[in-house]
Amino acid sequence: MQPGRQKGSSVLNPATCPPWNDPARSMLGQPQERWLEAELGKAASRQTGWNVLGQTSLFGQRDFLKGPGQRLWNDGWDGYASARHGC
Repeated sequence: MQPGRQKGSSVLNPATCPPWNDPARSMLGQPQERWLEAELGKAASRQTGWNVLGQTSLFGQRDFLKGPGQRLWNDGWDGYASARHGC
């Protein structure tokens, strides 16, 4: 942890946080992400027409800063861009 930073949930500028864009960062963890992808793939192969995934975390990106720059929440999917984009 860098000096002056607190642990836990916060809103920060991703440009000042080197780990932010690390493709290895994962909200669920690699085993759970692989399991979820496989299960959704099974449902798609059955041609069910739709899938539902319930969650309580905001999935899309939310910028808390008006104007130029960004302030994103590190404790939701905002903090896991690579996982959110399927990398």
